Amino acid sequence: MLVSSQGGIQSVNGTTRMCGKFNPISLLSSKYEWAPLTPVTDITLALVQSLMPASALTFVGSDHGFAAQWLAVNAGKILYDAGLQTGEQISNGRVSWEGRFSKTVAAWAGGTCQVYINLVGRQPGGVVPPEEYEAVRDEIIDAFEEALGPGIIDKIFLREETGALTVHYNDGTETTATMLYEYSLDEVLHSRTGDVVIFVKPPYQFDAATPGEVTAFSYFFGQHGYYPDLMDYSYTFMDGLPWANMHSSFFASGPQIVAHKIDDRVACIDLAPTIAFALGVPAPEQAQGRVLYEIFAGGYHDQRFNTTLTLPPTLAATVFITFAVASVKKSRDKT
Repeated sequence: MLVSSQGGIQSVNGTTRMCGKFNPISLLSSKYEWAPLTPVTDITLALVQSLMPASALTFVGSDHGFAAQWLAVNAGKILYDAGLQTGEQISNGRVSWEGRFSKTVAAWAGGTCQVYINLVGRQPGGVVPPEEYEAVRDEIIDAFEEALGPGIIDKIFLREETGALTVHYNDGTETTATMLYEYSLDEVLHSRTGDVVIFVKPPYQFDAATPGEVTAFSYFFGQHGYYPDLMDYSYTFMDGLPWANMHSSFFASGPQIVAHKIDDRVACIDLAPTIAFALGVPAPEQAQGRVLYEIFAGGYHDQRFNTTLTLPPTLAATVFITFAVASVKKSRDKT
């Protein structure tokens, strides 16, 4: 069963709350006002479990975390003011008719903006000669740095740098992630990743910007798309939860699941092979993650993962919840 929702919901001790009804003015005085909502998540999950046999396993995961936000950055205004667009872009990924001869176009999602150069030989109707490509990238970076400054900008990457972004697990272990996707078409290298990628810090993000304004108030208060390593405890709520946490969540329950046996190094890509293992079927051929043996009874053997572990036949109920829930860090018991 697939349950999908957006809204920055956090679940603590069975109480579900949403970062959608809070007073941004109170943030300035370091006080949050969070409005509890009907615990739809808990109700849905309880319904699914009630319809499953007692042997069923339940997995709950999120595809990203969430952060509070209330200010929008207008990427089109920044590019237009820098002379990189012939008309201010007011739509995500699309320039206006006046801007059809622009050097750049921006596409954004939450805290990330990707700027693409209208390159001759790569884009139909390209206007930037290949020999000017690097200079235009420098202009893009300068434009955002001058318009926003270090207080708003988190990180800026060139396209080729996005293939190995440094991120960390909760235990501080460093790893890398990629957002680089390139392909060849008619012997021309194309990329779904922008030529320049900009990450901003909450409470800023790029959606729902006000035309003509570089930054302005936005009318929704939860967002994702920030740098995946972001965890900000400068403000906390609900007994110490961070106001910004991009780490995903993972919960599992069932008769074969060991209570509190949570490995800090859990990634979204581990969910599919773990569920396949629970079902007794091969992992997806393209799966890049690992089986989380440590969450299962018998998953450890002599302080090592027991890769020969097999589970009795079972059904697996899978609920994907695309909003952030509070992760509770537990010690690992390998005994």
